[in-house]
Amino acid sequence: MTTIVWDGQKLCADTLVVAEGQPKVHTKKLSRTEDGHLVGFCGSVRDAKRLLLWFRRGHVLKRLPELEACSLLVVSPQRQVILVDSDGTVCPIIDHVAAIGSGAAYALGALAMDASGPEAIEVAMRFDTSTGGGVEWIELDPDL
Repeated sequence: MTTIVWDGQKLCADTLVVAEGQPKVHTKKLSRTEDGHLVGFCGSVRDAKRLLLWFRRGHVLKRLPELEACSLLVVSPQRQVILVDSDGTVCPIIDHVAAIGSGAAYALGALAMDASGPEAIEVAMRFDTSTGGGVEWIELDPDL
């Protein structure tokens, strides 16, 4: 799967993509929307893009497309963190840090020990076989 982390300053991710029966590849899992939201995804790349489009269009449950398991971690320019799941669950996160994906437990443990987001991804890569490659991160635009 992957690991996505919000450490209160940076949205971070690993870059490994693993598909059953396919060679390992690396990709970007983080993006910034035109209005300044930070978005990280885990699960099916294609379906995560469709889930983001559904969420951005107002997340009306009856219009939810049929999706494979995927999740988004969305951070607003005001630092509001939202978990969006492929079953239509939209859940505001009230903690100042968050993590999703197969390595989330390892990353949250690292964050609890005062690791930065990139360091938490490194810890997840050490213990979770579906988290790997490099570490990428993006920060909120200070001008928004």
